[in-house]
Amino acid sequence: MNFKVPMGERPSRARTALLNLITLFLGSLIALLLLEALLRLHNPFQARIKGNRIVLLTNTQYHIRNDIIPSLDTVITFTRNSLGFRGPDPPANFAS
Repeated sequence: MNFKVPMGERPSRARTALLNLITLFLGSLIALLLLEALLRLHNPFQARIKGNRIVLLTNTQYHIRNDIIPSLDTVITFTRNSLGFRGPDPPANFAS
């Protein structure tokens, strides 16, 4: 069996390269659109910006379990104060 294509029916190298570039572009576009749709269904990031304001999480406490780094504590506590910063709450006479 002879599977050779006659010379006149072969696409040119420029056309093949162009088709490959178009295919790459369309594949990337479809992948980005699919990723965008999945991230709209499940957002793993907490929204910290609402409108033109930055919203900080306040009065929250996280406990992180550490099994990887032996020089750190096994349970790490991460606390946010009433202003949204780490550390203790500000004193009552904070304005002065």
